[in-house]
Amino acid sequence: MIKKITKKFRRKFKDRDFSEILKKGFTGTIISLVGRFSGYLLLMVIGWIYGQEALGVYTVGLSLLSIVGILGRFGVDMAMSRFVAQYGGAGRWDLIRGSYRTAFTIVFVLGLLLSTATYFLVPYFIDDFFDTASPNYDRYALFMQLFAVSILFYVLGGLSEECIKGLKKTKQYNWISQVVNQVAAIVFLVIFGLFSKDELWVNLSYCLGVFVAFAFAQYYWLLYLRKPELGGTEFAQPKKPKKPGAEKKFEVNLDKPLTTSEMLRISAPMMSAKYLTMIYTWLDILILAHYVEEAKVAIYRVATRLTSLATIPLISINAIAGPKFAEAYGNNDTKGLHYSVRQATRMIFWSCVPILFIFLVFPKWGLYTFGKGYTSHEAVTVFVIVTLGQVANVLTGPVTVLLNMTGRQKVTMYYALATVVIDISLNLILIPLYGLIGAAIATAVSRTVLNLGCALQIYFSMGVSTIYNPFTDLMGLINKKNKNVQKKQEVDHGD
Repeated sequence: MIKKITKKFRRKFKDRDFSEILKKGFTGTIISLVGRFSGYLLLMVIGWIYGQEALGVYTVGLSLLSIVGILGRFGVDMAMSRFVAQYGGAGRWDLIRGSYRTAFTIVFVLGLLLSTATYFLVPYFIDDFFDTASPNYDRYALFMQLFAVSILFYVLGGLSEECIKGLKKTKQYNWISQVVNQVAAIVFLVIFGLFSKDELWVNLSYCLGVFVAFAFAQYYWLLYLRKPELGGTEFAQPKKPKKPGAEKKFEVNLDKPLTTSEMLRISAPMMSAKYLTMIYTWLDILILAHYVEEAKVAIYRVATRLTSLATIPLISINAIAGPKFAEAYGNNDTKGLHYSVRQATRMIFWSCVPILFIFLVFPKWGLYTFGKGYTSHEAVTVFVIVTLGQVANVLTGPVTVLLNMTGRQKVTMYYALATVVIDISLNLILIPLYGLIGAAIATAVSRTVLNLGCALQIYFSMGVSTIYNPFTDLMGLINKKNKNVQKKQEVDHGD
C-alpha cells in the first residue's frame, strides 16, 4: 500500500503543472505563514499587554488606514506591477523610470490629499465609532490621526512593493508586504510596553511599522532602478523587438513612458474588483464599531483574522496557478486550462480543508491564544460562523483568479460590487439586532455569494467546474483497482 502511494506521488511530481504549483506555492505559503504568524503575534501582544479595548481601537484605526489607503493607491500600484514586467521584459528601463515618475506623482498627490483630509475630519466622527464613556475617549481622535498621517507612507510603500513584484522578486515582495511592518510594530510595542501600558503606543507602533515597511520597499525599488542587473538578467539589457509590430502586444506606446491620463485609464478598472472585496471586509469593522463597544470589535477582529489562516494555501496556490491559467487561455488550450484548474482545486481542497476542520471541531483552542476574553460563547459562535464562510471560499476553488486571467475581470468586478452591497445591507440590518453574531452572518453570507456566484458563472460560461469533489478521485481509484484485479484474474484464468 505504501509503495503504491509513494509511486503515485512520484508520478505526480513528474507532472509539470503539479510540480510547479506545489513547489512555488510552498515557498509562498511559508512566507505567508510567517506573515500571518506575525499578524497573530501582533494581536496577541496588544491583547495581553495593552488590553482588549486597546485592540478594538487599533482595529478601527487599521480599517480606516486600509480603506482610505486603498483609495489613495487607485490601482496605480497594480498597473505599475504589470508594466514593470512588460517594459522590463523588453529591457526598457528608461520607460520603467519614466512611468514610475508618473505613478509616484499620482500616488503622492492622492495620498497627501487623503492623509490631510482624514487628519482634519476624523475628530468630527469619533462619536460614531467609540464609547463616549471610555476614560480614553478624549484621546481617541489623536489615536486615529496617527493612522491618518501614515496613509501617505502606506500608499507610497504599496507602489514600490508592486513594482518589486513586477520584477518577479516575489520573495522580497512577500517579506516586505506581509512581514516587515508587523514585525517592526511588535518590536516597538514591546519596547514601549516596558515603560508604559498607554493605549497610544499601540497605534503609534503600527504606524511606525508602516513607515519601516515603506523605507524597505523604497530602498529596494530605488536600488533596482539604479542597478537594473539586480532586477534579473532578463531585465538588465535593452532588447529590440524580434519582428516588426511586436510592440503591439502592449496597450500603450513602447516609445515613451506612460502619461498621467494613460496611467489612470488603466489603473481605475484594476482597482475595482480587488479593492471592492477588501473594502467590504474593512467596512464591517467600521459599521460594527458604531454599534458595539471596542472590546467586542476586538473579538470580531481576532475571529476573522484567525479563520483566514485556513486560506493561506489557497492564496499561495492562486498566485502560481493564475499565470498558468493565462498561458493556457492565451494558447486556446482548453484541455490544459481544465487540467490546471483541476490540479489547483485539488491542492486547495486537501491543504485547506484539514485546517477548517480543526477550527470547527476545536474553536476554543485557537481563540485562547489571544486571551481568556476571546473564548466566551459569543466569541466561539462568531468564529464558527466566519469559518463556515471560509468553507465556501475553499470549496469553490480559484474562481476570481480564473475569471481575471481569462479576460473576464469585469465579471469579477460585478460580483464584487454585488457582494459589497449585500454585505453592507446585511450589516446595517443584522448588527443592530444581533451585534457580533449579525456581523459574522453578514460576512459569511457575503463571502459565499461572491465565491459561489463566480463558480456558477465559470461553469455556465466556460464549462469549467472549480468545485472539487474528492469522491470523484476516490471512485476513480476504486474503479482503477477493480480493473487491475479483473485484469489479473483474466490473466490467471488464461494461464
